[in-house]
Amino acid sequence: MLRFLSAVCLCFLPLSLWAQDSVQTRAGLAREVGTYPDNAAYIGDTRLSLPEGVRYISFPYQIGDLLLISYSFGGNGCPAQFVWAHSVPGAVRLSERFGTCSDSFDVTYDSETVSVSMPSMRTGANHSVTFVYDGRGIREVPGERKQVGVATVSGWEGHHVSEPIGDADWEAYFLSFMSAADLADARRILQVGIKMSWDRGWLTASGCQPHNCTDTFGAIAMNGDGSAVIVALWEAETGVRLWGNPKGIPLPTTVGEVFAKAK
Repeated sequence: MLRFLSAVCLCFLPLSLWAQDSVQTRAGLAREVGTYPDNAAYIGDTRLSLPEGVRYISFPYQIGDLLLISYSFGGNGCPAQFVWAHSVPGAVRLSERFGTCSDSFDVTYDSETVSVSMPSMRTGANHSVTFVYDGRGIREVPGERKQVGVATVSGWEGHHVSEPIGDADWEAYFLSFMSAADLADARRILQVGIKMSWDRGWLTASGCQPHNCTDTFGAIAMNGDGSAVIVALWEAETGVRLWGNPKGIPLPTTVGEVFAKAK
């Protein structure tokens, strides 16, 4: 039996690592045709069977004849779901659909499989989950809580909001001022969000719970040496909850947005 990635002609096509509106494949141009609600995804002349009502379509990763397709129904409740497309001339086909609603992901591969890892959306679950594809089916593998290896607050700049709050090496830091149950709530809520960036002396980002952004929102913020820290969560049923100590530093915009949800 041919090895999986040999069978998808890894040797002939380049590896692409960024989202694109269209991608050239051996089976023709992969692209979105039309505008919502009459849009559709095509590879060459073949229309792809994506779910009804998809608003956004992109092609974030290509490896040989395999093309990763990201799609969304709009809004911020579930910014991304995924499917692999085999762009083989005369035999275009899709894998089963997969994803956790996170739009933050990493792709790895070997001669047998290609894997997409992303944050889990399950309360109290491990921080990451990996979807392993062997050309026939997708297998979901829960991962250990990620350890990015970031040793300083500034090292989190540019990382997704879910990463510092879910990192195994930083768990003790957050547990020093909030309970394990509260930390689990923060991990549950801070899944669909933005990357950590500086604002008023804080490294900060915000996010919400997949499929429930209408009723959840939160933010984390840390000053440069980590001595001042805020975790702010809002849920429609419980209102705003705060942990940490801002030490008199003016609050960042993200935390202000959490308070604004209570009005």
